[in-house]
Amino acid sequence: MKKNSNDSITDATKTSYSVQAENRSLTQTELSVIEFKKRRNNAILQEKERLSGISGRTAIIFALFIVIIKLAEQYFPPFGELIGVHSFRGQAILMLLIVGIIPFLTSVLIILLERPAAKFICGEKPSPIACLLAFLSGFPLIFFVLTVEQLITLLLFDKTLVGTTGWNLLNQGILLFQSSGIQIALTVLIACLIPALGLTLLINGLIQPGLSSGSYQKRAILSTGLFAAVTALDLRSVPLLLLVFSFVSKIRSDSDSLLPAALANFGINLGWLIYPFIYQFTADLLWGQLPGSTGQIISQTLPLMLFSAMLILPAIVFFTNTRNRTLAEERELLQQISTDKENVSPKKHKIDYLFLVANIILFAILILQDLI
Repeated sequence: MKKNSNDSITDATKTSYSVQAENRSLTQTELSVIEFKKRRNNAILQEKERLSGISGRTAIIFALFIVIIKLAEQYFPPFGELIGVHSFRGQAILMLLIVGIIPFLTSVLIILLERPAAKFICGEKPSPIACLLAFLSGFPLIFFVLTVEQLITLLLFDKTLVGTTGWNLLNQGILLFQSSGIQIALTVLIACLIPALGLTLLINGLIQPGLSSGSYQKRAILSTGLFAAVTALDLRSVPLLLLVFSFVSKIRSDSDSLLPAALANFGINLGWLIYPFIYQFTADLLWGQLPGSTGQIISQTLPLMLFSAMLILPAIVFFTNTRNRTLAEERELLQQISTDKENVSPKKHKIDYLFLVANIILFAILILQDLI
């Protein structure tokens, strides 16, 4: 019996040592992860501190490029004729300039001068689900916005509210599907892909990360969305486009990645392009022709608007939950390293006055071009 008792005591001791060894190994692993996250967090904070004001510098360069384009359009007749609003070629060239070439030139210039880290621009590697959901959410979002615009136009105004750069190019969806494959590919490239890449890199890759700081994420989302809406160079479109680009900025902030924002932007542009086709298709299903009365238009657009809003909700819930998990991990990390004073308390957010000046310049352009 003693032998058995001693054996049991020995086994219990071995088990106790084993548990302690496992606990010690687990603690060391946790400390290694915490130390890695701490160093990574410090590196990100130091990079943001080094790039303080990059949003304003990026925005002001873009605004100055727009001023040059507007002056050339006004005082250099050949250029004004080249980008005439009544021709397909003019719309394509103007759209490539405003939402393609100029954003790329601005982004390349800032990257060469500031040399930001790739993680600052692109963020983390996104999950395939986030990318797919971001792309698919673009369609119901733009359907919702365009149906709202259509109802407001019908009830309150005599003409369309949205008249952005490339409006005619984006709203030729009916004729587009009767065109050749080459024309369809060129239209998608000019009206959807290039704007998505150019604006996303400029606005969500350089401007938004510079404005994002600690608890100022929501303000950064709204500020970025407003600047993106103003770049469309149409004053009446600003309220509706603010909703669109704030959603894209939210995806960039919640996913901490540039790729989902670019895919959402591409989905929005592509949805805008095919919206006229969808509108005619639903009208043919209901009445066999386009709606001819106010009641028919309302009865067609309201279900489309509500259904589109319902389809956006899964994306909003997914990205919001992702952001909440990230914030919870950051809070836990700060609690675990609270004894270390380095970079625990966030610095006070400074106002980027250059960014405000760039917004004022673009708003001035919008007002003056309507008055001239």
